Amino acid sequence: MFKQITFYAIHNPGSLDLAAIELAMKSAQFAGIGSMQEQALGWVPPRGEEGGPLVESISGHWLAQLRIDTRTVPAQAKKEQLTLLVEAFEKETGRKPNRKKLQELKEQALDTLLPKVLPKTSLIWVWIDPAAQTVGISTATQGKVDTTVTALIRSIEGLELKASEDMARLSTAMGLWLGQEDGGQLPGDLQLGNACLLQAEDESKATARFTNQHLDCDEVRQNLLAGKVPRSIELVVPDRLTFTLCDDGKFKQITFDGGLLAGANHERGQELDGTFTLMAGELAQLHRLISEHAKETVERADRHMEASNQAIKGVAHMWGASGLSLDLAAA
Repeated sequence: MFKQITFYAIHNPGSLDLAAIELAMKSAQFAGIGSMQEQALGWVPPRGEEGGPLVESISGHWLAQLRIDTRTVPAQAKKEQLTLLVEAFEKETGRKPNRKKLQELKEQALDTLLPKVLPKTSLIWVWIDPAAQTVGISTATQGKVDTTVTALIRSIEGLELKASEDMARLSTAMGLWLGQEDGGQLPGDLQLGNACLLQAEDESKATARFTNQHLDCDEVRQNLLAGKVPRSIELVVPDRLTFTLCDDGKFKQITFDGGLLAGANHERGQELDGTFTLMAGELAQLHRLISEHAKETVERADRHMEASNQAIKGVAHMWGASGLSLDLAAA
């Protein structure tokens, strides 16, 4: 269900009303894709039952699902069809098409091919957590995230979503967690996994990718000291789940322990309830823990740096008073 997730904070929680959201989504329910449409989207019942609720309330969380149908004509097919139309136009008129006519022929080529392409369906889970005032979207692909956010805002009048401010300096916190310096211990029971991606912030954008190896090693620390910053790190909650945390706050490659999911309520007709309740509980706790701890880690590092700077200035003052000098830049 949630193999990756993008979180947003709800800026105006007063807009959350289950009955009103259900009514609003009915007016934007998925109605199919026409033969000449490149894309169609709308809300569908999360349980897959025709005529069922578009928003399910499960253990205090709300679950909806957005369906996106897309027709994509291969570029080569469009090129070949356009060539045929241009040749036919030249044969009929004895001249090459101008820019305006060429655009018309491109549109004609697309109109000819679209009905022949089978639509591809994407189903995006949308999890609304009224207590935490967050929205989780089950994709990390930015185009689909943007489409889903737009659909939510259009469906729920007055809804405002924003990225969590506590995640703003997540890359800095991730670097401290990897380096285990300046009090950069991981939050809660989290442990480093076996993969991370580091990238230089200069024009070179040089990367160092580590896979299938312990991250608490000199090679990782050397890359951090060289100025590379974490773009993603694998984290593990022992006996519960493994996931990749990205510097923009997205969770990717979420893998729950098989035994954990087996313990969910899988009575007939309750598979969705049990799985979603377990996943929502785990991911909500993780998101809150990482958000709060990332902020605390960076603030603690800032205080440590400020204390160090003040100490250096104090030593410089003492040396100056004794007639000696101290090169602060070198320090």
